[in-house]
Amino acid sequence: MDFGDAIRAMKEGKAVHRTIWMGTQARIKMQMPDEYSNMSIAYLYIENEQGVRVPWIPSQLDMLQEDWSVVE
Repeated sequence: MDFGDAIRAMKEGKAVHRTIWMGTQARIKMQMPDEYSNMSIAYLYIENEQGVRVPWIPSQLDMLQEDWSVVE
């Protein structure tokens, strides 16, 4: 799937990753703000194998690839 499909999947609450990241549990998710959030708009974050989360900004290369997939 392409990055547009990945964004649509994240808007549905799913996690995505690129196939070149196989062998890791890294995944990208979208955080939607709620009444408890300090953020006012949605943002992307990456989560690693240990559950550590940090904000994530896709590179131009990430956005142009078509190797995105939904992960559990």
